[in-house]
Amino acid sequence: MRSTTELTYDVSSVAAASPVTLRLSDPAGRIVRTLVDGKMGAGTHHASWDGRDDAGRPVCAGVYLVHFSSLDGQSTAKLVLVK
Repeated sequence: MRSTTELTYDVSSVAAASPVTLRLSDPAGRIVRTLVDGKMGAGTHHASWDGRDDAGRPVCAGVYLVHFSSLDGQSTAKLVLVK
């Protein structure tokens, strides 16, 4: 069974749906996977990553950056994929 990582994020500033993106990139800034790209309502949401890129290919173990963007602002966090 392939393991997955669950990412949790909050959209809090608006009650109506607002644009949200959640993307993973490699340290060079190349987008590896887009997990969320759409409108979300206020609240806590979850997205899963199975260690694959947008084309469905497994990615190498290493450090990836998680980029979150919404009307509330932007943030970036590190994620380490271990195989």
